[in-house]
Amino acid sequence: MMQQNREYPDATWEYISSPEDVGWSTQQLHIARERAQAASSAAVLVITDGKILFEWGDSARRLPCHSIRKSLLSSLFGQALHEGKFHLTQTLEEPGIDDNEPILTSREKQATIADLLKARSGVYHHAAGQSNKHLPERGSHEPGSFWHYNNWDCNMSVMNFW
Repeated sequence: MMQQNREYPDATWEYISSPEDVGWSTQQLHIARERAQAASSAAVLVITDGKILFEWGDSARRLPCHSIRKSLLSSLFGQALHEGKFHLTQTLEEPGIDDNEPILTSREKQATIADLLKARSGVYHHAAGQSNKHLPERGSHEPGSFWHYNNWDCNMSVMNFW
């Protein structure tokens, strides 16, 4: 895959004048704007290679957001997967993913990256930003066999791939 030159803004952002010049469709961006309006979105901001491609609404306005991390991670993982940075079938053991005490058991290390992304790792460690009140008992489920809204999975994904 060809490595692209990436630019990152300083105090100000540069705007792309023609979406077609960078492989995007003005027509499709108009459709995206209509969908954002129909969904009552407050703002949309699309950045490509460090430049603003599309902006709608007040993108500088601070908005309360909850549980957005998983949506953002999904898009980042898709890009990293496309770039071959990891494979969904990799186990946690393969790249050496572990935790502080208590470290992962050998069974927990058999969870795959796909299991992490689907909140099915079977690893039930306490995680930052999570109520541990209803956390399943450690070792109670095989990796991949049980879904549990689990911030440990999400936190591990972030810490080990970015």
